[in-house]
Amino acid sequence: MYLTPGQRHDIIKAHDLTVDLEFDHLIADRSYGAKDVVAELRTRGIEVVIPPSPNAKEPREYDAWRYRERHLIECFIGN
Repeated sequence: MYLTPGQRHDIIKAHDLTVDLEFDHLIADRSYGAKDVVAELRTRGIEVVIPPSPNAKEPREYDAWRYRERHLIECFIGN
């Protein structure tokens, strides 16, 4: 587990949370869609399932169906 200060965004620990794990897809909300995070994951062969920012100049494609299923994981963790 990694804790970040309340005034910092969790994305600063994204690398630490994923570096030692093997997985095929990363499903996350838009706040984890920073170009450097997405680029690192893609170089590792991981499909990034993160919608682009609504104001992105070059929106990237993502699996919208898989992203919609994200709520199942959130409901499981939230209970």
